[in-house]
Amino acid sequence: MARYWPVLKARAGEFKALAQLRDQEVSRIQPLFEVSPSDDGPTQAGLKFVRQVREAAPAGLTLGVDTGYARVNDDGRPLITEIANDLAQSGIPIAPVIRLHDQEEHLSACGEAARLHSETAIVRLGSITTDPDPVADAARVSRALSIAKISPDRCHLVVDMAEVSSERDVSRAEQVVRNVLDSLGDEGWASVVVASGAMPSAITSLPRNEATPLTRWDWKLWRRLADRRPAFGDYGIAHPCQRRLNFDPSVPAEF
Repeated sequence: MARYWPVLKARAGEFKALAQLRDQEVSRIQPLFEVSPSDDGPTQAGLKFVRQVREAAPAGLTLGVDTGYARVNDDGRPLITEIANDLAQSGIPIAPVIRLHDQEEHLSACGEAARLHSETAIVRLGSITTDPDPVADAARVSRALSIAKISPDRCHLVVDMAEVSSERDVSRAEQVVRNVLDSLGDEGWASVVVASGAMPSAITSLPRNEATPLTRWDWKLWRRLADRRPAFGDYGIAHPCQRRLNFDPSVPAEF
């Protein structure tokens, strides 16, 4: 079972790293890709994503696919359906991401995509602007899985706390996650993941031409929750809401 869940933007650098995974690493990692919107429209974004996956995905790796930023293609159909169909033809398994506020058509499409592949989905709680709600999310999970026609034991639960950048953030996030797991943790999930991101939104303020350590607040959050035994998820070297990384090679950072 995967113990590391990186939440990745669908960019060239991430796919380059994916292609370099060694065989022994494939079983320990579960990438969750966010399909980014494109200036050319969602259909082209989906086609580009499929092409990148075909070129980079190692054999045996299941990819989580979140189309929350580009839900429908140019003709209004769920983009996850097009991606699932195209990658099924290539023999590349995916697990569609279910978000609790998705409309019924999208939830149904996620269920169909899961059944087309490994019969596995990912339920992702929280967003860039909103923490998971341990009370309201219980009813929302029931609704979403009922519409998708998939059971909790076929789903991975990702509790996403987005940005954590201070001790105060970590303490707040820890309590939210504990409350969520108290409410939803006994549903028989395939696995439970706690994800967050500690990379700053910009690194232009860091000193140039010297290594600058950055505190792994995401790791600190996960360590505090070790008694609940979740898998670890992060956003790698990207800020959770960052669409494009403005990288300055003269500003090295140790993360």
